[in-house]
Amino acid sequence: MASTPEAARRDELDRRGEFKGWVYLLVRTICWIPVRVVFRLHVEGLDRVPASGGAIVAPTHRSNFDSVVVGVALRRHLRYMAKAELYRSRPFAWLLRSAGAFKVERGKSDIAAVQQAIRMAREGELVCVFPEGTRNRDGAGKPFSGAARMKISAGVPMIPVAVTGTDRVRLFPPRLPRFVCAFGAPLQDDDLGELEERWQARRLTERWSAAIDELRAGSGG
Repeated sequence: MASTPEAARRDELDRRGEFKGWVYLLVRTICWIPVRVVFRLHVEGLDRVPASGGAIVAPTHRSNFDSVVVGVALRRHLRYMAKAELYRSRPFAWLLRSAGAFKVERGKSDIAAVQQAIRMAREGELVCVFPEGTRNRDGAGKPFSGAARMKISAGVPMIPVAVTGTDRVRLFPPRLPRFVCAFGAPLQDDDLGELEERWQARRLTERWSAAIDELRAGSGG
């Protein structure tokens, strides 16, 4: 069935987001209480995140809590790539795009979403991209080079982030582990300029993995 003009307009909005500062602040405030109080969030290395200008924020992804934890830990607005499945509910789609998220189709090369992420980073936004793609619950999955490619194309820093504790949450029986969000120093790439972009991206992704291992070891994760 052909898309209606209204459906096409909504899809365009979902694709680029329709950021409303008050919505982001409201959602962050609601999430702040359980993350900070119930799960006792501990933040490390926040001074490593640029106070201004764009960057790719690249966290680990063990749980659906991870994106919320990183958003609460940061003092700046964070723009998220959100999977298309989350946009099936019209009210929730409005909430996502108003909070600054933008839609990405997983399982295929979504060039529009990648270009949107690059554009936002170039314009000075913090853009959250999970190098592992989907949830990597046991940590055995290998990261993809997509986040590094966005960093290279945008010409902005890439910040590794290790989020720990989120994968240990249980409702029955209750288990409320402490969350830790550790930000690493921007990944160095000054020595990679002679390589083709795909090899630069691979080396950066390897450095991301090494930085994550170091951060997790330092935070007890």
